[in-house]
Amino acid sequence: GARRDDAIAALERFVEQEKLQFILDGASSSNYYALGPIIKEKHPKALVIAAGGYDPGTVKGIPNFFRSTFDISDLFELEIRWLRQKGVRRLAVLIDKNHADAILYVEKLLPPAGFEIVADERYTSGQADFVPILTKLRGMSFDALIWHGFEPDHVNIIKQARTVGLLPPKGQAPNYIWLSQSLAEPDFGGPLMGGDVSFYEGLYVDLFGTAADLPNATPRIRYLRDAYKKKFPDSVYVSWVSTGYDSVYILVRALQKAGTVDDVPKVIDALHKLTIWDVPELTFNYPPGLIFDREGQAHPIITMGLWENNSFRYITSTWEDARHVHDPVKI
Repeated sequence: GARRDDAIAALERFVEQEKLQFILDGASSSNYYALGPIIKEKHPKALVIAAGGYDPGTVKGIPNFFRSTFDISDLFELEIRWLRQKGVRRLAVLIDKNHADAILYVEKLLPPAGFEIVADERYTSGQADFVPILTKLRGMSFDALIWHGFEPDHVNIIKQARTVGLLPPKGQAPNYIWLSQSLAEPDFGGPLMGGDVSFYEGLYVDLFGTAADLPNATPRIRYLRDAYKKKFPDSVYVSWVSTGYDSVYILVRALQKAGTVDDVPKVIDALHKLTIWDVPELTFNYPPGLIFDREGQAHPIITMGLWENNSFRYITSTWEDARHVHDPVKI
């Protein structure tokens, strides 16, 4: 989960006390947002691979900080393309005021793309009462509402939106597009809502990876999901398992390719040269070729789904012609 202080304390202990050179970070966005500046300013010699995405305000330009899951700019491009296809022009946005990349999206990317921002509402992560903001939005006219933030804030937002009438009662779809950048897919969103997924009915969600129960999921991600849920039936963090799993094997294969376990610059060079075929254990769908770009960012596909009749349906993705590069193997 998102525990920034714990993540910072762990990083300091790993580097300062235990003298570790290679560190795998968790997948929580707010964690690696907090770690990025510290890695850049204090620990330039330690290599960190984060199972989290790309935030231009905090992690760009750090040569020893690699991100193995989605690039937030890929997600923005997917949303812009799809919203245009749906004929959307007038947008309301609801974003976490500390979400640097969401602010960039709203202020610098959406207006030039031809969208009119009719409402720009911002809140503080962990805020409990969203009723004033949601009531204000209820009285406005727009084609789509976009929410970008961190979970579990989306639980309070959706429940309160249903209560104040911005969304219809649970189990019913709105007459406009509600699009969330959230982990509100079955394996994570369901438990957060106490198992009552009717709260999500009619809402679009775009994911940092591929939900295991979607048709474009790789066989291996399904296998890993099922194995994890069998061993940890009460955990809601199954959505993060694949990113962490991929990061482990990406580092292992980079160490093998570099031929060293203590020369960080050589391992960094190996990571930049690593291809998807060098890491047959990958669970996510990655485009063919290099895993990381020049900024140390990976680009696995991002999927958009729709909650419909209490199930999650595939809508589109950043790589519509995705092919399963890796065959399923036992883990």
